[in-house]
Amino acid sequence: MESTSLNFFGINIEQEGDTQDCAAFLTAEIPPELESEMMRMQTENESLMKKAELPLPLTIIKFICWFGWLVVLLGTLKSDVSFMEGYRNAPALHWGGVICFFLWLGLFLYGRKRMKQIDKSTDLAEHIQDSEKLYSDLRQALGVPEDAREMDVLGERYVMKNGKPRHKDAGLTQYLNFNMAAFVRDGNFCLADTVQRWEIPLSSIRSMTLVKKRVSFPEWHKDEPCNSKKYKPYKITSNSYGHFFSYYYRIEIRDIRGDFFLLVPHFDGEVFTELTHIRPEENQ
Repeated sequence: MESTSLNFFGINIEQEGDTQDCAAFLTAEIPPELESEMMRMQTENESLMKKAELPLPLTIIKFICWFGWLVVLLGTLKSDVSFMEGYRNAPALHWGGVICFFLWLGLFLYGRKRMKQIDKSTDLAEHIQDSEKLYSDLRQALGVPEDAREMDVLGERYVMKNGKPRHKDAGLTQYLNFNMAAFVRDGNFCLADTVQRWEIPLSSIRSMTLVKKRVSFPEWHKDEPCNSKKYKPYKITSNSYGHFFSYYYRIEIRDIRGDFFLLVPHFDGEVFTELTHIRPEENQ
């Protein structure tokens, strides 16, 4: 009986917990003290963001003012009478729109001022410095070398039906894309996020195929935008929701631990090839 391949970073949503199918290839995890430090940094980050935001009552007032002056403005533009005639007919309404606009503008500028104060604060500088040190400690704990490459992989949700996985979209996108540190060590292709490392024997990687079918994912992890000169050849597109669409490579894995496939966006295929020396074949 032919075995069923699973997405290396797939999750069966019918099973309890969030265990990914790649768990059998897990070789390293961060120690508890670094996990606690990550939680502390996350709490500190949320605290700084709260300081930068307007208090809730002012945020509500800001929204009401924005909505109020917008209604008056659109009503004036769509009316069949001149501005002066409209003002004579309903002066209070027009003055209300003006007041709403200036209140909104004042709260907007106040919010910008709060944000700039946080940007210049010692607390933020120390937070950034601590975050950079934590990031370095995490990579060291996972054995990620300094020359590791950055590469996206596509994770998916699925359910089993008639013994086969059936894909389920992840919210408004088909897949989730995870940014990984990628490198080769001791005959293994290694992938690491911030808390775990997985190793796939190079001998277990069978093929790499370009699938000319666009799939969607929510994040863009690169320093340069997707429409930059560097990424233009890959014909990446995005929609009004900020989701991205790209072709992808399907990398087949046949291992004693099971049959899997790794999905890599088209724009990161060269990274995989340069590390593993496995070249792709286009899917006709």
